[in-house]
Amino acid sequence: MFKVWILGVGESKFATNALEFGTIEEANTYGNDLLSRWFGADRFVVLPLSDDFTGYVEIDVADANAMKVGV
Repeated sequence: MFKVWILGVGESKFATNALEFGTIEEANTYGNDLLSRWFGADRFVVLPLSDDFTGYVEIDVADANAMKVGV
């Protein structure tokens, strides 16, 4: 399972919603669709959910840059 995290313009933390995707391709398609519709979105990252997933963590912009993920 994969989640899409969106970074708003001028924000320092990514945000997500309850949607989960079965493949990375589905998640990337959703993320690209959001970027095409939302004027306040800067970029997105797709991260896998582990099998023992129990909750969300905050993703800082610096962390995402270090992971080299997103658009």
